[in-house]
Amino acid sequence: MKRKVLWLYIVSLAGLCCAVPARADLFGFQLVPVTPIHTDGSVAAQLSLEVTDASPYVLFTFRNNLAPGSVVDDPLQSSITQAFFDDRAGVLGSLVLDFPSSAGVSFDAEQGPSNLPSGNSLTPDFETDFWAGATSGKGGVAGNGVNPGEYVQIQFEPGTSYADLLAALYLGAGDPTAGEGTLRVGIHVQQLIDATGGTTSDAFILTPPVVTPVPAALMLGMLGLGAAGWRLRRFA
Repeated sequence: MKRKVLWLYIVSLAGLCCAVPARADLFGFQLVPVTPIHTDGSVAAQLSLEVTDASPYVLFTFRNNLAPGSVVDDPLQSSITQAFFDDRAGVLGSLVLDFPSSAGVSFDAEQGPSNLPSGNSLTPDFETDFWAGATSGKGGVAGNGVNPGEYVQIQFEPGTSYADLLAALYLGAGDPTAGEGTLRVGIHVQQLIDATGGTTSDAFILTPPVVTPVPAALMLGMLGLGAAGWRLRRFA
């Protein structure tokens, strides 16, 4: 009887795992090459973008030293103040005017510069189709941006399938100099410390995925299956 109950438990957990369709991919960032160089781009180690299929929407979650993205022990002072999308593949559809974020982060559509700073140093030039940025109200742009330990989420109702959108994003991240058929994403990061001790800013472009995280529900299910298997062996 106990064996039967445990097997039912395992089947239920397996069903839970299969019922989680959302896919999430983590990307990193690299410094857009500029002359003269403002910083060495080392802050990129703590910047990440998670892209999630949350039908009917696609969620772009920008994080600064916050799991499940890139996290370092001693984060550099920084604030993600704008995010830019160069949609040469025509896959993004429409921007959802809602920006879930950490407390203290305030973003809105078409805030800040209308194109990725230094984006013309890429070949082809970075041409912005959608952008959003930190508001300049209380706290100022940098204060309302994504500082270490914070995030902001930008949502789209895509004009194509999630698979096509992701393919365009992979192509753009894998080769930032690629043109047609790509989706390129860039960010403007302010409050960086330069060699003189003053503050400056830099632009960063998406790089290939660093990891594909396991959905939380799936991880819980796997742990539950392991525990159930252990219990089953006890009763065998």
